[in-house]
Amino acid sequence: MQGKRIGATAHPVTEVLDDAPIIKQSMERISHRDALEVLMPTECHIGEAVRSRAERWHIESRILLYKNMTVIFER
Repeated sequence: MQGKRIGATAHPVTEVLDDAPIIKQSMERISHRDALEVLMPTECHIGEAVRSRAERWHIESRILLYKNMTVIFER
């Protein structure tokens, strides 16, 4: 049986919600037994890490969007 997961996704903003290619995505396994006090900081940490990485790649011009795909160039 697979566990529950929470996560975050970064993608360009478009007129259609969640319609752009994914730039960065991360998730962690959680348990249905986890308390809200555990889940909220975990979700915030994942979101901050994903957003930070995507923003850095954008600033460094390392992201190429092509059709519905994303290419991230290594430094």
